[in-house]
Amino acid sequence: MPSGQKIIWIIAVYLAVIFFQSPSAVASPLVFQGQNAGLFPSANPNSTAILMNSVPKKKATSSTTPSTGLNTSMLIQNAIISNMNMKITEAIFGNDHPSGNFDLGNGNSISYLHSDGNIIITIINPNTGSTTIVVPEFIAE
Repeated sequence: MPSGQKIIWIIAVYLAVIFFQSPSAVASPLVFQGQNAGLFPSANPNSTAILMNSVPKKKATSSTTPSTGLNTSMLIQNAIISNMNMKITEAIFGNDHPSGNFDLGNGNSISYLHSDGNIIITIINPNTGSTTIVVPEFIAE
């Protein structure tokens, strides 16, 4: 299989795995709360002290540990999914086994079969059903 097409299918399988395992995204409304110097006509335009004092300050937290902003469990989960995706892709597009099945848990699975010059990939999700993808099998000579 040419490397460009292999990369496309690697990405497709990776996205399918991520899609079945990822929680949904949640966002809160974005509200603009601008500060206008024109609201303070008596202020000295060269002094920003009145503006700085008018903006609400973030309250200090009682925690003594600094927040890094990183979610360690999410980083570990992403690393595991990435590693699992690499192994699935290598198994599907490698020539070691003519067929295989990967149980992803919660009823999700990916199975593949090399048949008549094609690779038949079936992705099963108990919530949405199954999806079958037929990929031509290219053999480098």
